[in-house]
Amino acid sequence: MSTPVLNKDDAAIQSALTGLDTKISEMMTSALTVERINAEINAGYISGASAKFQQNIEDWISRYKVVMNAFEKLMESTSGANQVLNQAEEEAGLIGGNWGASDPVFKALSGS
Repeated sequence: MSTPVLNKDDAAIQSALTGLDTKISEMMTSALTVERINAEINAGYISGASAKFQQNIEDWISRYKVVMNAFEKLMESTSGANQVLNQAEEEAGLIGGNWGASDPVFKALSGS
């Protein structure tokens, strides 16, 4: 039975973070555009239909902000996980040196 190996691809993680950041920026722009249009409708179109339409738009904006927050949390979590993995890699390198060549426990376990 082989031991699974975790390989971290820094370029892939950075690409994912960049993509998420871009998407969040686009989402913010979209939300602001919808809010602006809704304000323009509110200022110039007064009727029962307009009130219902604006209520639906405000509901949409509220739900859209929940989605944007989820994207932001995903980006923060991905970034945090990357930092933890980087720290673990660094500590493993510092603790083991040349993969434990000078570590007595490593020598004993590896039969060196």
